[in-house]
Amino acid sequence: MEKADNQEINRAAPDNCICWRPIVFLYLPMKRINRKFLFAIFILEVLAGSVIGLSQNNISDTSRMIIHADRIRLQGKIELAGSEKDLLEIIKLGEHSVQAVNVSICLPQNLFSFRVDSISFDQALGKISLTGVKMLPHYSKEEFHKHAEYETDRIEADIKSIVATGFHADKAINERTMVISRIEIRGGEIDVFRDRKPPFNEDQRPAMPSRLINSAPFGIYVKEVRLTETDIIYSELAEGMDEPGTVPFYDLEAVISNLSNIADSLNTDSIMQINAQAFIFGQALLRAGFSYNLKDINGGYEVSGELAELDFKAINPALYPLTGIKVADGLHIISQFYFSGNDTRSDGELYMSWSDLSLDLTPDEADVISDLTRFAGKSFLYHPSSPDDKENSPSGEIEFEREVTRFVFHYWWNCYLSGIKNSVLRDIIPF
Repeated sequence: MEKADNQEINRAAPDNCICWRPIVFLYLPMKRINRKFLFAIFILEVLAGSVIGLSQNNISDTSRMIIHADRIRLQGKIELAGSEKDLLEIIKLGEHSVQAVNVSICLPQNLFSFRVDSISFDQALGKISLTGVKMLPHYSKEEFHKHAEYETDRIEADIKSIVATGFHADKAINERTMVISRIEIRGGEIDVFRDRKPPFNEDQRPAMPSRLINSAPFGIYVKEVRLTETDIIYSELAEGMDEPGTVPFYDLEAVISNLSNIADSLNTDSIMQINAQAFIFGQALLRAGFSYNLKDINGGYEVSGELAELDFKAINPALYPLTGIKVADGLHIISQFYFSGNDTRSDGELYMSWSDLSLDLTPDEADVISDLTRFAGKSFLYHPSSPDDKENSPSGEIEFEREVTRFVFHYWWNCYLSGIKNSVLRDIIPF
């Protein structure tokens, strides 16, 4: 085996780009080069860096993924071993390490770029570290929808660090199995915005958690994923509205355990646990625990949780832009919920205690009309306070059929909202 010197290869890049590629030539019969070897070379090229300079002039090229890095350093050795029948049966990476600084990736559809301040991989420690991970939209919230073919989430993210430990590179290459002991994601600020002006893609069918994990093109086992010190703000601009509805989750902490699609692992334990908590609307602590059976092809799961005391007026930034209704007054004292289901439907119960609820059904009308609608609402449309027997029976049933074109967070949230609706609205309301 001979290794060629590093060469500059500019013929595949635009005139204003510089391309550098470490090349390995293997003088072996092609029939002996198997898929594992090609997969290994692919991994090495990703780690070592097939680098194309990224500049403002070539961002407009939407036909390729463009990668740029200020500096990449690769150290280590490759060991090839096998029988006479398959010389490259086993590929081992020995004493391998990679460091990269200021990495940028521009995706082909030209809506987002990714940037990472630094990346490092130490095979001896089985550790991958990323710092300063950013997802950057190319267009503002006002302009983004003009460049998207269908409704698309505009995601802007800045994550301080991602660290994976217990990673086995040899296992990834030879068995196409990603085994990681722990992933820690710390210090995230994530802003998700959806504009409903573009047409909706009716063929969109987001996979639910169980199906998403089991459909991965490689084996995966992660013992634990831990997310800390993260803020997520979701906002949606409804068609015909001037302001988006916003739901903020601050100081999110979450732990996902036993994420796997490997048969032997699932035969031992098929339950994936998700435990999370966050301050919703900057006030109330929301806690929830999810259990997913990863062997259930229908996505069976169950969840229980609790929302602490909340001033109802705090939800107006989410309620008014989407419904035209405002909360004038009221206190959510506490709610506890439980529901279970699968990828298509969920049912359960909500126990909620609240007091002095007052809704302004016509907030943009004159005061006298608003006062009249508030009185009518309390009298005929909704319960201003929770029933006296709230300790003994649920205040509302949870029942929701998933919209198959929406992802799991929309599903979870609307299950909970169905219980609130069935608690607050009087029985005469026909929906």
